[in-house]
Amino acid sequence: MNHLTALSNSELLNQTRILVSRERELTAELLWHLREVERRRLYAEQGFSSLFDYVRRGLGYCEASADRRISAMRLLKDLPEVEPALKNGTLSLSNASALQHFFKREEKPRSAADKQEVLNNVMGKSRRECDVHLASLAPEAPKRDRSRAVSATHTEIRFTADEELMQMFEKLKSLLSHRNPNPSYAELFTMLAKLALKRLDPEQKPKGKADKSIPATPPAEVDPSNEKSRYIPQALRRAVWKRDQGNCSYVNGETQLRCGSRHLLEIHHIQDFSLGGRHTLENLTLRCQAHNLHTALLTHGSGVMSRYLR
Repeated sequence: MNHLTALSNSELLNQTRILVSRERELTAELLWHLREVERRRLYAEQGFSSLFDYVRRGLGYCEASADRRISAMRLLKDLPEVEPALKNGTLSLSNASALQHFFKREEKPRSAADKQEVLNNVMGKSRRECDVHLASLAPEAPKRDRSRAVSATHTEIRFTADEELMQMFEKLKSLLSHRNPNPSYAELFTMLAKLALKRLDPEQKPKGKADKSIPATPPAEVDPSNEKSRYIPQALRRAVWKRDQGNCSYVNGETQLRCGSRHLLEIHHIQDFSLGGRHTLENLTLRCQAHNLHTALLTHGSGVMSRYLR
C-alpha cells in the first residue's frame, strides 16, 4: 500500500468514497447471492447444517456479522425496495438486520406498504435511533429491577432506563472520556460511585478545607503576571464549555462541516499558547482530541508533533 502515500489529500478522499460506494454495491450483491444459495440449499450440499452455519464457518464471518447479512438478505427478499437504500448508504446493514428481526417478532404480519413506511422512518438513522423508533411501534413493558449474585465477588444488576437517564449516561460518558474513552456500564457506574462518594461521604472529605473549586467571579483571563503558566482557571474553563455548549467547535473551511463531538474534549488555544496565545475567553475554544492534534500538526508540522502521534 506504499502507493497511497503518493496520493494527494483530495485524491485519497475521492478514492475512499469510491471504495465505500463499491463496498455497498458488493454488499447488496452478496445478499442476493446468499438468497440464491439458500434457495438452492447449496449450504447443505457443501456439508453445512444451515445457511447461518455456511456463512459463519464456510465464509468466515463471525456470528454477529453472519446474522446481520442473513437478516438483511431476508428483508431484501421480502422488500426489494431496500436495495437502493443499502447501496446509497441511507440504510445500514445493521438497521436492515434490526428491521427484519422486528418484523419477524411481530405476531401479526405487516403488509408490504406498512413495512415500507417503517423502512422510510429509519432511513439515515443511527442504530440507536432505529431501535428507539422500532420500540415506539411495539413497546415492551418495563421489567422490575433485580440483582442476583453470579459469583462470590460479582452481582448482576438489571433495570430499565428511560430516555432521560440514557441521555445523562451518554453525556457522562463524554465528560469522563479522558479517564476511559469507551467505558462499559459497569466501569461507568464505578467511576460515578467514586465521584459521588468523594463528594458525599464525610469520611472521604478533607476536614477544615473550604471548597475553592468554584470562584465567585469567573476571571476573563489569568493574571498577566503568570502568562507563562499553562494553567487555565476552572472558572474560565467552565465559561468556554458553556459558550461552546460542550461540543468540538472545529469547522472544515471547505465544507463548513462542524465536528460537534462531545468525546475527549480539550481546551484549545486559537492562537497557539507556544506562539504567544493567551488564556482569554476569545482565544480559547473546545476541540476534540483529534481536531486539537490536527490543528497542532498544521501549526507545528509533523516533525515537531511526531512524538504525540500514535
